[in-house]
Formats: sequence, C-alpha cells, structure tokens
Amino acid sequence: MKNRRDLTDFAYDGQEAVDAINQAFEDNNPTKYALILMDCSMPFLDGFTATKQIREIYINHGADKNQQP
Repeated sequence: MKNRRDLTDFAYDGQEAVDAINQAFEDNNPTKYALILMDCSMPFLDGFTATKQIREIYINHGADKNQQP
C-alpha cells in the first residue's frame, strides 16, 4: 500500500501548481492529477489565474474535458 504522502503533492503558491502540471506533461503523465484543490488567494500567482493557466495547458496538449482534473 502506498503511503498517503506518495499520493499527494503540495504547491505553496499558484506558480508551483502550474509548474507541477507542466512537469506532469513533460514526464508523459498528464493524468497524474485527478483532483486539484486551489486556494484563491495564494501568493505570486492567485488561484484564479493559476486555474486559468492550468486549463490552458490541458487544452494546448489536446486533452478533452474528461481528461482534465
């Protein structure tokens, strides 16, 4: 059984969240994240903007809505 820490990733700001999604695509693992919980008032890049950028990443890679977290 996997440790729960192996099943979760944490981003401490919006840019880290966007970077994690980009890394998942670079690693050929676009389905790595099934769920993303976003804080709207994160530093550096707020949750609204980070979510918009994450959606654009999935769209630019040709992922349909069923493949997006």
